[in-house]
Amino acid sequence: MLSMSEFDVLIIGGGISGLNAAKELYENDKKFLILEKTGALGGRIRTDRESGFQLDRGFQILLPGYEEAQDALDYHTLDLRYFTPGVRIWLEKRWQELRDPLDAPWKSMKGLFSSVGSLNDKLGMIALSLRSQKGTLQGRPELSTEEYLKKISFSEKIIGNFFQPFLKGVFLEQSLSRSSSEFAFYFSHFANTGGALPSRGMESIPLQLAESIPEESVRTDATVQAVTEGKVTLATGEELYAPHIILAVDQSSALELLPKSTPYQKPKIRGTMCMYFTGAKRNEMPPLIHLVPQSRNGIANIAPLSAVASEYAPPENCLFSVNITLDESFNGTSPAANEIKEELIELFGDAMQEATHLKTYTIPYALPSNNTHFESNELPKGVYLAGDWALQGSINGALQSGRLAVENILRATL
Repeated sequence: MLSMSEFDVLIIGGGISGLNAAKELYENDKKFLILEKTGALGGRIRTDRESGFQLDRGFQILLPGYEEAQDALDYHTLDLRYFTPGVRIWLEKRWQELRDPLDAPWKSMKGLFSSVGSLNDKLGMIALSLRSQKGTLQGRPELSTEEYLKKISFSEKIIGNFFQPFLKGVFLEQSLSRSSSEFAFYFSHFANTGGALPSRGMESIPLQLAESIPEESVRTDATVQAVTEGKVTLATGEELYAPHIILAVDQSSALELLPKSTPYQKPKIRGTMCMYFTGAKRNEMPPLIHLVPQSRNGIANIAPLSAVASEYAPPENCLFSVNITLDESFNGTSPAANEIKEELIELFGDAMQEATHLKTYTIPYALPSNNTHFESNELPKGVYLAGDWALQGSINGALQSGRLAVENILRATL
């Protein structure tokens, strides 16, 4: 058993929340230990490398405009590659582009004649982009996203053809019930900087954070069984002590580790199924997110990953992900790869005949639900929460929560 003065802080969880907390503690000369139950750091942001392909564990992108990411990460070293701002939408049996009018004004003019929405809708999109760039786009917390979009005069047509399928892939929900403040936050970042992929996969983000942390401050394959005031008990029976403990795990794990007297609700499913396909390089899609509003297989979007970052596939191949949103009705089964391929042939033509399914990742709790909240007086003394679920379901929220947990600890030790 280690002495009670061994560490200033114990961090449970080696995802980006825990890693950013560790980075902050290291910079403030605090002694800490990360306890990660798996064999590697990264949490939900992991990348597998198979036969020359980079397969992120679920479709994820970085929005480079995130303020916390700008502070915590070195974008140059990540070697970011960018999606083209805008989307392609499958409507009336053809792909129609909706481009950012401020990024590509001439190409966006073509979109004025698409059937995505009315002319007023498209003028409204220009106004929305302008407000995003000026930093004046703000939702109203009391209004849902759907209520807000209707209030600013968007039609049911463009809400159904663009906003609903686009935001389904962002919020991992079928409805537009999220707060309009959340919508404004995400839409502004998409409009201003678009989405990006590190050239060596999304796992580059946690790996970069981990580079600044001493190896002796990390223990992998360390399963935590319980957390109480000043003490962490491992599954092996070992007990570790520290005056401060950061619980940087997902919702479900946090609820299992905290004392059973802590009030809580079981998190709702906000998940995703990511199916990777490859084909010939000559059949590469343009580097835009592809939306399928009326997919019979529940496809939310299709992401041409190697078109954005060529390192995601061998030189002769392309790689794209087909992404399906999961909700409370999810029963653990997934659409058959051949069913998805049949729909891909309908969407892209005979070029998809040679597409090959590589791998499927099913992640039921990819994003946190917003129905779990703890007051500080409901937690054991000295226990701090971190993770996107504790603040906001995004990379930005995850990084920020880790930083804020450390700031609270530093204030408590003054």
